[in-house]
Amino acid sequence: MGMEYLRCARVIAVLALLAAAASCKTTSSSVAAKEPAITWLDLEVTDVGFAEYRVRLEGEIESPDRAVLEVNRYELVENGRVVKQGQVPIKEPITPGNITIFHLYESSPFSAPEALPGPGGRVDRALIAVRGKLVLRRGGRLQELDYAQAKEVLLPRLPSVRVHELDAARYSDKELHVTLRLAVINPNPFPVPLKGVEFVATIAARQIGSGSMGNGETIDPSTTALFEIGLPINAKTYGPDVNQLIRTASFPYKLTGTLKGHSFEAPFELAGNIRLGSAK
Repeated sequence: MGMEYLRCARVIAVLALLAAAASCKTTSSSVAAKEPAITWLDLEVTDVGFAEYRVRLEGEIESPDRAVLEVNRYELVENGRVVKQGQVPIKEPITPGNITIFHLYESSPFSAPEALPGPGGRVDRALIAVRGKLVLRRGGRLQELDYAQAKEVLLPRLPSVRVHELDAARYSDKELHVTLRLAVINPNPFPVPLKGVEFVATIAARQIGSGSMGNGETIDPSTTALFEIGLPINAKTYGPDVNQLIRTASFPYKLTGTLKGHSFEAPFELAGNIRLGSAK
């Protein structure tokens, strides 16, 4: 019984010593690691449009003793290329035990060739990053903390134009009216204001009309807007042999033009055949 007691006492003593050693080691390394540090960092890329994008960087910093966050020196990086740099004076005191928040707001146009808006069906991405140094004044000396944060963004895509519907109505053997309804598709998650849709209409290789529409219209995010074009085909618009055209069962059409926004131009060409029913 006495020997068993002594054996248990030794085991308990050894465990206590190991626990004490572990406790001392943890406390020591914890004290050594107590330096000013950025404890949280978040980057948002907002207002991505054809002209530019904006970034918002927010972070939190802590210090074991009193300090002053003097300045933020930063670089805005797009696909590995520095597109903007600067520094923001802050002069924010850091109190031990409290969190100090810092912000950075910046904007830039897409400048790298691969970051330009692609045609309607192509998806492009860019890696936007903010990196820099926070300069602290601590204990009468300056100290720098490096940071970097990146985010991949989907680049804007040019709106596209397609023929949504086509109607042809024969009024007589000398007059025909064609109605084209164009669909302008906005694939972006932001609205696209238009300066206009300019077009030239050709029937059977002859130009019969031109014009512009949609000036001042705005296409909502991820939606399609419809625009209507009326094309009268008669002796005045087509020529004196219009009756020969109207007697045919089918003839080609072409619509060429440019979709214009405030910071982009997207040319288009649409072609097909107009089929007429039998004359009554």
